[in-house]
Amino acid sequence: MALLKSSQQPMSRPMPQGRPRVRRERTARPGVGVSWQAQRMTATDAPESAALPEPELGETREWFATPDLHLQQIAYYAEELGVSIPLTLYLPWGVVAGSTVAASKFFEHHASIARAQSENPSAKFVADDILQPIADRYTELQGKERDSEELKKLLERQSYLTLTDVVCSLQNGPAASPMTANTPYQHPFLRVRLTQVTGWSIGAVTFNS
Repeated sequence: MALLKSSQQPMSRPMPQGRPRVRRERTARPGVGVSWQAQRMTATDAPESAALPEPELGETREWFATPDLHLQQIAYYAEELGVSIPLTLYLPWGVVAGSTVAASKFFEHHASIARAQSENPSAKFVADDILQPIADRYTELQGKERDSEELKKLLERQSYLTLTDVVCSLQNGPAASPMTANTPYQHPFLRVRLTQVTGWSIGAVTFNS
């Protein structure tokens, strides 16, 4: 029995309106249709014009963690001019009272203490090769002339304040205990990190023993 052939031609699917047909180009797979020399091409063979310029990275600062600018200025005046200002500083661990002083005095004081320990063979090394050079470096920087841009950067990077005739009191800090809370501790010199200061005032408070 002969099969009947349909006289109707298959209908092609109509193209959707507004979407023109895009012809996709076939890309060669690695190793297929590519010469041996092209496969060995490395990044060093690329033209110099293809190299991207390196971006200029600026200094980043956590502005909400920076110390009070005015307290930084006080620390700078103590370093450069030897200005002595009595201060009270409030920190997470307690209260500190003392007068500002140049950082060189702090390191000179501890260098003299280390030299006095004649029974310790390492003390002289610490004094002469570590502490005294730091003190000398601070002394060399005192009174140095700087332009406004250098002064601005120096103030922003002033991270420590040096105090003398210091009295500390531990209050509700991690180091405080029923035996040490509100107990005054005295130091000839102390360096305080400015970012840890949450409050400060002019004038040194007194503590009850």
